[in-house]
Amino acid sequence: MKKILVIVLLALSFNSFAQHTERAFKKIDEHARNAPFFSNPEMLVEYLVKPCKTDWQKTRAIFVWITDNIAYDTYSYRNGTVTHEKCKAMNVYRAKKGVCSGYANLFSMLCGFAEIYCEVVTGYAKGAGYHSGMVFTDTNHAWNICKIDDELHLFDVTWAAGHYSYGSFVKEFDEFWWDTPPMKYVTSHYAVPSSFNILDAHVSKSQFENMKAINGFGSSKGHTRTAKPTTFCITAGLAGVYRSIDNLASNDGHYQALLYMGVLKGRKGYGQNFYGMFSSLDFDNGNPLTIEAGTIMRRFLRLSGGLRYSPVSENNTQTYHFVPSVTSGVRVNISNVFIDLNLNAYGSFQHPETRVIAAIGFWF
Repeated sequence: MKKILVIVLLALSFNSFAQHTERAFKKIDEHARNAPFFSNPEMLVEYLVKPCKTDWQKTRAIFVWITDNIAYDTYSYRNGTVTHEKCKAMNVYRAKKGVCSGYANLFSMLCGFAEIYCEVVTGYAKGAGYHSGMVFTDTNHAWNICKIDDELHLFDVTWAAGHYSYGSFVKEFDEFWWDTPPMKYVTSHYAVPSSFNILDAHVSKSQFENMKAINGFGSSKGHTRTAKPTTFCITAGLAGVYRSIDNLASNDGHYQALLYMGVLKGRKGYGQNFYGMFSSLDFDNGNPLTIEAGTIMRRFLRLSGGLRYSPVSENNTQTYHFVPSVTSGVRVNISNVFIDLNLNAYGSFQHPETRVIAAIGFWF
């Protein structure tokens, strides 16, 4: 009998944990991300909650819809033009952008339409500009508390939507900020008044300031430094090779085949970096082979260096030698198609040869 009771309790415990995982909400998440836009937010909520059977599912559908459809207003944030008007829920909904208080206001409004109790909370957060040991003087963030199944839960829809990086908003869903446990939440968020931290034991502001943030901006993982996925890729293309920009305009050059192999680091659409090998074979003058190693930063700026195996005429015979080769340039990506414009230099450092290379190809 005791064994049966233990098994039942474990099953209930597992079920309670599972209902809050990303996998448990897979269908609800897909429904929310595929929702059409409604000019009337009440109609949107009516659509979002259609497949939902619990308040948890309703809250989740609204949470995910906001993270997928509302962008952070980096322009207003950078230029100090955030206003009370811009942060109103309806204005954020119409503009599809806002700062933290706008996200929180919108989440509260949409939850209200779904008859979910939701409040906006303001306080201190270890976000952009934070450094370890910082003493906070002014509140700088807003998030939400929802009551579900007669218990209060913490949500940060702004940080779940993505992060601020190098002056831009990077859309990247972060599951951590969905129903975050209060003891983890308080390491990076401190509510005013402190009762909104919903902790069993009081944590003072000074204690909060000395805590190491868990999965927040100030943590060892870092909200802006979440792990980036790595994928292997191959690039193949064809390039026109010219001695100068003037030759490029007159189409006076030859061709080369391109083959790049390496890894893409980062999420597709958010500035992936390529690291790997760049090889090319010229269809001219003995078919020189060039092999370089390097990177294409944010899939835009190329920097690479290596060797060129090229022919040299000596005593009426043609021999091959390895000479240094470096390349830099820019890239434009359209889906899996790329267009490159590169400047290549090779040969001795005293008498280098330079070339302009215009290429087109595909990522695989």
